[in-house]
Amino acid sequence: MSNRREAIPSGLPDRAGALRVVLSRFEGWLAGASMFFCLAVVSVEIVLRGVFNVSLQWSEELARYLLIWTTYWGATAATADNAHIRVELLVNLLGRKARLAAEIAILLLCAVGAAVFAWYGYGLVEDSRLLGLTSGDSNLAVPIWIFQSVIPMAFALMTVRLLLSVLHILRFGKIPRPEDELILEV
Repeated sequence: MSNRREAIPSGLPDRAGALRVVLSRFEGWLAGASMFFCLAVVSVEIVLRGVFNVSLQWSEELARYLLIWTTYWGATAATADNAHIRVELLVNLLGRKARLAAEIAILLLCAVGAAVFAWYGYGLVEDSRLLGLTSGDSNLAVPIWIFQSVIPMAFALMTVRLLLSVLHILRFGKIPRPEDELILEV
């Protein structure tokens, strides 16, 4: 407990840090579950084709959607770890305060972009739902909005993650790293 208080200069509970931990576990669970089910569907299809000479018409499509979900949840995890693709050539030339200011500006710009993608992703999902669109590649008669829903969810989560990173910089004066989340674990 004393390490926890030492990590928080103001002595106040670090609710943003606690939210980062909860989100990390949620993202990890979703990415892992998506990957597990994708692997399970592909494995079942391989066994059915190889042993019984039977194929499920919907397995390839479902595996594709699950892989897409895994990719989106992986992108949120990359955002959480500040591991997204970035060109640091100019930022690395700046002094400490200027670099932190540039990081805040970049994170805010990325948060705006992610929020726009979440907004338009929601519009896509809502349009698909209202039109009653279903998956068209196979006999998988599932509404397509269910698979598309990962777009606004992931981008909304990325927006929250980016804003939490800004709060971390403002509060602690440093760029958040994955090990910063370990402070809150008991």
